[in-house]
Amino acid sequence: MAALLQQAILSGRLASGVKLPSSRALGADLGIARNTVTQVYEQLLGEGYVHAQTGSGTYVADTSPHGVLDGGARPGRRALRDHQRLSRRGRRTIEMAGVGKRQWGAFMPGVPDVTEFPLKTWNRLQNRMCKQIRPELMTYAPGGGYRPLRRALADYLRVTRAAHCQPEQVIVTTGIHQSVDLAIRLLCDVGDEVWVEEPCYWGIRNLLLSSGLKLVPIPVDAEGMNPGPRQRARPPRLIICTPSHQRSLYAERRALLLAQVRARYGERLPVLGGESGLHMVLALPHLKDDLAVAQAALESGVLVRALSGYYSSARAARNGLLLGYASVPPAQIGPAFETLAQVIDGFG
Repeated sequence: MAALLQQAILSGRLASGVKLPSSRALGADLGIARNTVTQVYEQLLGEGYVHAQTGSGTYVADTSPHGVLDGGARPGRRALRDHQRLSRRGRRTIEMAGVGKRQWGAFMPGVPDVTEFPLKTWNRLQNRMCKQIRPELMTYAPGGGYRPLRRALADYLRVTRAAHCQPEQVIVTTGIHQSVDLAIRLLCDVGDEVWVEEPCYWGIRNLLLSSGLKLVPIPVDAEGMNPGPRQRARPPRLIICTPSHQRSLYAERRALLLAQVRARYGERLPVLGGESGLHMVLALPHLKDDLAVAQAALESGVLVRALSGYYSSARAARNGLLLGYASVPPAQIGPAFETLAQVIDGFG
């Protein structure tokens, strides 16, 4: 009942200022107990949907945006726009934010095979821990995250990656974007220079730009970042680079995709990048527009990313396609690549 009244108020069917029936009258009309109506009215009152006047009754409150912003006074259009105006940083963040509508399938880069996640084990452990939860775990967590988890992560890193660290050095975040955002907030001021790879992952690049930092693209060779003598003489406040050796979890899928590329194009279209990770880069001739190829591939049901979109400078950009293979079942790699190859060949 409360939900129905909320919907009626928000949709405007019950306008601001309308007096609601008494709890006794509404209970009689609906054939329910008066106490039920009273509880609903109390809930709506607590949530701000209605207001009560002693000796007068219960009335629908003003829930429109202008009523919330300035206590019910109805401002002009310009005043309303002023309230809704974002900061420059906010506008940059909105303009640069973006995510594809599809995040799964051939050949979406950067996506692991989440079907291999041990959901049953995870849920069993989570349910076990929830039954043992202590009251202090329901309050604010320590700054770096749950300490037993940080200790377990430090132990794991010591065994699997030979990284000797203490739990105090581990900070639990929601992902790479929050980690980078936290680092730049702690280490950088607006206007500071940051070195990034050229090409660079656009998500991190947009995050840095929206924070008001000055990006310095550094060319990359087989050994990684390769700054020139002048750049090395003036080290930046922060350097962001990707790992050079990632653990290979999908060697079979990578081999299958590489075999498809070689069978179709031989050495005419080289494959760039290392032998581990979640994707490979298929270089395209300079005359082929990789953005147009990626769009045409999407219309054919194949997800790829244009390599040129990862460059800060259009002059330095190289044409190519990022082909993610981690989330593609082996049986689908061949048919999906055949579709993509037809799209590539269709561009001459």
